Amino acid sequence: MGLFYTFFHLFLRKLTFFRINRIYLLATFFISFAIPLLVIRVETDATAEPTAQVAVVQQATQSLLSGPEKKIRTTSPETMDLDWTIVVPTLYWFIASGLLGSFLIQLLKLATHARKISEKHGRLKVILKKTGFTNCSFLNYVFLDPEKLRNQN
Repeated sequence: MGLFYTFFHLFLRKLTFFRINRIYLLATFFISFAIPLLVIRVETDATAEPTAQVAVVQQATQSLLSGPEKKIRTTSPETMDLDWTIVVPTLYWFIASGLLGSFLIQLLKLATHARKISEKHGRLKVILKKTGFTNCSFLNYVFLDPEKLRNQN
């Protein structure tokens, strides 16, 4: 999703084809959620090399000066193995859920502001608001800050 938005920001942001920009943004939003659902299988002929096992080393020789037999045991430190097939999807869905929650909260805020219609011009509903939004539009709603408007002759 970040790559799609970066492409939009670098190349499409300044274009005045707003309908095409909206279609691109909505399409890439849904595509970015569909990409992780794809299953890509890669078959290889590589064989796994045998892993080295920890050997128990015993010293069974007697030194010339000391008489008793000494035994020394060495082991490798225990390591914690992460199962990345569980960690990565869990992390992905956690981040995706957070972003979806943020999107829904912003959509609810937008819906509450959209109830306060100031003017109607045909299908367009103009909402005059000083704080919370910059001059923008969403569907048939136009949000305007009267202080930021300027008269052009």
